Amino acid sequence: MTAWLRPPPKHQSHRLQGRCRGVALVIGLAVSLAACASPNPIADNLPTSMGGLPANVPARPAVAPEFLRVHDMPQQREAKPLSEEERKQLEADLVAVRARQESININAPTR
Repeated sequence: MTAWLRPPPKHQSHRLQGRCRGVALVIGLAVSLAACASPNPIADNLPTSMGGLPANVPARPAVAPEFLRVHDMPQQREAKPLSEEERKQLEADLVAVRARQESININAPTR
């Protein structure tokens, strides 16, 4: 019987089992990581009872949307900020509206 067909001695079989477990773990992690990166996620094909998507979920878009451009500066606004006079006039108008609303609420009949 050739050497590669013979079973390993007892003291080596534990090492071999440990290596096999390690290799199986690495392969399992690689497969699960590849499944997460696939263009067709596994959760899309699982039944709802097993944690898949419900039946009424809209389909995924064919083309993934672009990322937002975070470094682009917004366009300049056409409206200028209020001047000091306009701001004071706006505050006075708001105070007048609040006083009118309070007077209406005081005079309103209670139920």
